[in-house]
Amino acid sequence: VGADSFTSLKFWVHPENLLEVKTVILRRLPVLVYNPQTSKIAEGGQRDPTITSIYFDNPNFSLYTDKVNNLSDASSLRLRWYGQLSQKPEIVFEKKTIKEGDASEEQRFQIKEKYIQPFIKGEYKMEKSVQKLQDRA
Repeated sequence: VGADSFTSLKFWVHPENLLEVKTVILRRLPVLVYNPQTSKIAEGGQRDPTITSIYFDNPNFSLYTDKVNNLSDASSLRLRWYGQLSQKPEIVFEKKTIKEGDASEEQRFQIKEKYIQPFIKGEYKMEKSVQKLQDRA
């Protein structure tokens, strides 16, 4: 496996089983304590490259099912944050649509942590962010 490749595994977990799955995973994970000294030493001096994603779907799990079945125009919707554990991460909503072959199309926008819950609930529609972008154009 080359330096630029990675393996990604995704699992759907029913909410009733979430605590049990977390417990099984936590029992098998190594414990790492992050601090400025150890993060500089690890990986030849590179900082910890944290990437975390939460995927969204509907009650019928059609986004997941379409993607697993490799349907053309299958989409995934996720909330992803990038960054170091010691700093404020960059948080992005992303929609990725699989096209014919290996092609894909992505749409994304950055969002502040304080607006995530209101956005998901439909209470915040990013009017201020959209206005700022329009003012810059």
